[in-house]
Amino acid sequence: MNNKPIVIVWGEPNSVFSEIFIKSIKKYEFKNSIILIGSYKLFLHQAKKLKLNFNEKLINKIDQNLKNLKRNKINFLNVNFEYIKPFGVISNKSSEYINECFVKAFEILKKI
Repeated sequence: MNNKPIVIVWGEPNSVFSEIFIKSIKKYEFKNSIILIGSYKLFLHQAKKLKLNFNEKLINKIDQNLKNLKRNKINFLNVNFEYIKPFGVISNKSSEYINECFVKAFEILKKI
């Protein structure tokens, strides 16, 4: 890869990360591809809850082989997270989720 991708780990699933991320993506144009590691379903649910207009066509789902990275889309690596509300309370479940996100991020960093 000529331009190394920017790897972003979502972090705490019950935070306002999705709001900040969507607003920054709309405002700035990135030269490198972006890999977002987190729960795809939760990301869309939070965007809808916050009433943030976000075009799902801007998302490119990828696997850990990093095939088909696109510069003009958010390359989303899904980590499953079971939740009831899009913005719930912090629990042990979210700690396990964060750990899994970081494990996937380190696997990606070893490849690039």
